[in-house]
Amino acid sequence: MDVAADVDAFGAESAFGEEGIGAGRDGGGHAVGGKFQPVSAGGGGPGAPARWVERGGHLLLGEGDWDFKDRWCKPLGEAFGISEETVLRLVGHTITATWQLACRGVHEDDPRYALKLYREGSTFAHHTTWPDADDLDFYLCTHAVWTVAGELLKTHPVYQDSEADTDLFIDWLGDFLLTRDDGRWLADRRDPSPQSVFQEPYDSPRPDWIWRLNSQHFSERLLASDGWVTVWESSDDTSYEAAQQVLIRSALVTPEKARALALALQTAPSYMAFRIPNADDSEYQFDTPGFQLTGWIAVPDGREGQDNRDPLAGGVRYPPYRPVEEFVGLLGLEPDADMREWARADGLALRSTVWDDTAATSSDRVTGTEGQRLEIRCDALQEVLSLTGRSMIVEVMIDRTHKDHNEPYSVRYDQDDDESLPPRERSYKIYLFDDSGRCGEL
Repeated sequence: MDVAADVDAFGAESAFGEEGIGAGRDGGGHAVGGKFQPVSAGGGGPGAPARWVERGGHLLLGEGDWDFKDRWCKPLGEAFGISEETVLRLVGHTITATWQLACRGVHEDDPRYALKLYREGSTFAHHTTWPDADDLDFYLCTHAVWTVAGELLKTHPVYQDSEADTDLFIDWLGDFLLTRDDGRWLADRRDPSPQSVFQEPYDSPRPDWIWRLNSQHFSERLLASDGWVTVWESSDDTSYEAAQQVLIRSALVTPEKARALALALQTAPSYMAFRIPNADDSEYQFDTPGFQLTGWIAVPDGREGQDNRDPLAGGVRYPPYRPVEEFVGLLGLEPDADMREWARADGLALRSTVWDDTAATSSDRVTGTEGQRLEIRCDALQEVLSLTGRSMIVEVMIDRTHKDHNEPYSVRYDQDDDESLPPRERSYKIYLFDDSGRCGEL
């Protein structure tokens, strides 16, 4: 009999059996002990209501419900092979019986509501999104589920898929730990922001600024004055009325086909007709006789930990863009602790910059600059191309927007397809680097 079945069998007499949750059987059929004490049906302790476990598993948090059962209890239950309803009952039992708190899940239980200490909307919790302020309901629920997790870990085996690197409990726990697994803070990876194209947040360029782009704007984003080449970048620079987005992508290509590919991409009918692949993009990488297009930059999705809410971290993500292991070994690179600089015997070869100084204005518009960039030293790039026998193709895209030019591209609900405008095209240039390190543009 598994734990979930035990709970159903003993439900009327005790939510978790006479000896608590441990009164069930573990995965091997052995009796296990636990520290949860018996609780009467309904999940309430002395004088406590059962409201914590009502409404189909939604715990009441102030004025609104949040998906506590599905988003918090279910993945924990899956880690131990028990149902989310069982975890939910254990959470309610912990609050009302173990801690003996007579909570009703209403604002009156939290004196900070009566004193109007919460800013409007600051206690809103949705799914697993953490609110800006923990009210009493959220605090009790989260700490109770962590307490339940600790007790389950003492008495029950954890499930791990045979093809997974970690078990399901570690996966669940990861949402409550720091972003990085090396003990360092996310803020340790935040760098100073590059110079903004706007002098200040309220800098207002003329509406025709979005069209005033020339070849120099693109080459300056690709080639730094100190001899470095940007091989991957995603950045946004926003003022109150205008914004600029820069995307730089690179991949390695067969030299004999490199110019033909560059011509095809530069004359494509739309920027949406193609993309330069990263190392994980199997759809746009090619390996056919006579033509190879290989992504060599890893672009991690990044994971979120508790220090994502750290104001010193801004909105930076970790890990950053970086070359895949094949090229790390090829160049003999060694990254520093933050993957900010990649060095080899003759000095620094790659550098990574991650920044975010965005802030919301009084009208809730986000201004400032944020992004990340990976650069390689020219001689190191030449060595990569020489050793691999490849050329490097690079796309530099600059997209400028202005509030006065947004309306013409919106589609009205009463507008016919023939009257609607196509998506606004973004400006981009294609560059080629040969195995000697020389850069050419079309």
